[in-house]
Amino acid sequence: NETDLSWNVSNGTVTINGVSGLEDDFEVETKMLSCYPNPFHEQLNINYHVAENNQKVFIAVFDIYGQLLAEIANGMHNAATYKTSWNGTDRRGIKLPTGNYFIRMISQNKVVTQKIQIVK
Repeated sequence: NETDLSWNVSNGTVTINGVSGLEDDFEVETKMLSCYPNPFHEQLNINYHVAENNQKVFIAVFDIYGQLLAEIANGMHNAATYKTSWNGTDRRGIKLPTGNYFIRMISQNKVVTQKIQIVK
């Protein structure tokens, strides 16, 4: 389903004026959810920040197919910075194999996802 659109191309320049907010978005995402060390073997440290009181927070681990593997947090939180850890197991307590996974945090109508890697 590819169409040749080269007939509509002309010589010229493209100017991009100010890519607003990208750095700020990165800082907000990093402050909201931070996972280390990455890659990890035994334990992943997870720091997350909730900006306002009485916020529903959901943090979970997903595989590359989007399947929910483990829940890290699921409930109401007050404004604070939280620290927890995850031992690389699924909801049944079984160690996940070496591979790439995603940790997703949903809070305050924001969704932050970080790629993590388990190594053996």
